Amino acid sequence: MVDVAIIGAGVSGAAVARVLSAYDLRVVLLEKEADVCFGTSKANSGIVHGGFHHSGRYLKTQLEIRGNLMFDRLHRELDFPFERRGILVAAMHEDELKSLEYLYQQGVDNGAIGIEMCSRSRMLELEPKLHSDVVGGLYAPGGGIVEPYRYGFALVESACKNGVELMTGFEVVRADQVGDGSGLGNSAVGSEGSMSGADAVLGGGAGTGTSIGAGTGAEPGGDAGADAVLGVTPRDGTSGELRFTRLVARDGRKIEARWVVNAGGLYADEISRILGAEEFTITPRKGEYYLLDKLTAGAPRRVVFPVPSRISKGMLVIPTVEGTVLVGPTADDVEDKEDTATSGEKLDTIFDSARRLVPSIAVSDVITSFAGLRPAMEDGDFYIAVSERQPNLVQVAGIQSPGLTASPAIGEYVKELLKGAGCSMTEKRHFDPYLERIPHLRDKNSYEADRLGSDDPGYCRIVCRCETVSEAEIRAAIRVGHHTLDGVKFASRAGAGRCQGGFCTHRIIQLIQEETGIPYTRVSKHGPGSELFLGRIGPPAMPVPTQASPGQPGISQGSPESGQRQEQGPARKPEASPNTGAEPPKRATLDSTEEPGAGTAKSGTAKATSSEVTGETGGSHA
Repeated sequence: MVDVAIIGAGVSGAAVARVLSAYDLRVVLLEKEADVCFGTSKANSGIVHGGFHHSGRYLKTQLEIRGNLMFDRLHRELDFPFERRGILVAAMHEDELKSLEYLYQQGVDNGAIGIEMCSRSRMLELEPKLHSDVVGGLYAPGGGIVEPYRYGFALVESACKNGVELMTGFEVVRADQVGDGSGLGNSAVGSEGSMSGADAVLGGGAGTGTSIGAGTGAEPGGDAGADAVLGVTPRDGTSGELRFTRLVARDGRKIEARWVVNAGGLYADEISRILGAEEFTITPRKGEYYLLDKLTAGAPRRVVFPVPSRISKGMLVIPTVEGTVLVGPTADDVEDKEDTATSGEKLDTIFDSARRLVPSIAVSDVITSFAGLRPAMEDGDFYIAVSERQPNLVQVAGIQSPGLTASPAIGEYVKELLKGAGCSMTEKRHFDPYLERIPHLRDKNSYEADRLGSDDPGYCRIVCRCETVSEAEIRAAIRVGHHTLDGVKFASRAGAGRCQGGFCTHRIIQLIQEETGIPYTRVSKHGPGSELFLGRIGPPAMPVPTQASPGQPGISQGSPESGQRQEQGPARKPEASPNTGAEPPKRATLDSTEEPGAGTAKSGTAKATSSEVTGETGGSHA
């Protein structure tokens, strides 16, 4: 039995897990994909918004403002890439200035940091690459850019370091409510004359944008011992029967939890129905992006927005923290929650819009394209509340833009909802908010690189030439739990450069096999169903001894892609890479259940062309 089960390990679920890891609670984070942040969170603009796009009456705006202010501290603690570059909204016609005045006043009312209206000359001073037709604009210096997947990875790694258990491949297909609930607590959230903890966080009661009905904060009761632990007094003065939820995965695994947080992203509506809670609809809203090479002449210093429309913030030009440039996204409602296909017909639309902002943007600089799906709800706001039908459930749904910005505040908000509903929390005495920094070779000068190579010769072997990623960095990513090509790419940037893995993919596959023992036939791009190899051409190779890392902290031993329990935890610092002596590196053996050499693309050498092993190149900005 755990205290809290969080369904969904995107940035919202990850933020909740990280906040709860500071308390003496047993918390499990459940993710249906092979790795965390493999859904909505990976195909993201990576913008920390400035707090002026939406009215302050919305919950999402209040959490956006609060979340924005939390990124500096999180950046120091978790060491993910983040910069406050500022955001510009460029008006290209005089009639757009009225809309800008409205956004400006809205930002002032919301408390947006340092927001200002700008003349044409001021806009060109702030961003010389803007189109010369710009007539004025808005500047929000508090806006910024972040690498979304490394941010999400760092949240989960920190949570696991402090005791949260991560279970991947856990797709919830059934939920059973156990107990009659007669021991419900007496601290109802939103009762007359009271203020919920979450409302207190935001500085007010009514008007927070979330309606929590009477009695929705009820806590599952239990016997006297359980009540003492959970801090609950049964309503009727008797012990009552403890209520908890049993979650069943598609593969048969089960988790029993006193409290459940539904952070299921695109599938939050389906999870809610499985749990017997509220009925609502999540509509996938597709956004297509193009990623431009670091050498593009169209790279702006700041994020550039057009004047927004009713349903979209428009096509943006976004510098990324790693030096590439994103253009997009589109905003098209679709029916299929797995439809992340891109289309050539959108290319002209996206680039025509981008060139109206930054004329030096060029199609010839494109290195890949991808699409993401935003979980939109009808009213456009976040839905974060204690369920009125299942009082031990907190709903975290409809988290589209500015969900990434708001995510740190979402974690705090959910914590306060749980506390207000009766979940007793005691702060840990030894919570450690910091992750140890992993050195990145691309950030080092020649003297620093020499020192890294002296400490670990793995830093002397470059695997990804485009992004200057060493073998040591890739091994470090694998050792904290990233066992797919996409997971390694997002964690280390190996395969994220101009050639999109054409040079380094075969070596990354070898390193995954060496570190985990996964046979070639089961190495995948992003989990089951995306395996890279179909079989062997040529005679089988002789097996050689396996070289998997024994008992590395932070990784469960066994088959990582099978969806077993794993921790993405404390072993942040890479160890010295094996094979550093005069003897050439040994290739890992395949599973004993495989034919010798089965699953390699070429005879004996495991080398393959990029088209044979990389498959699609989209899926996230790099």
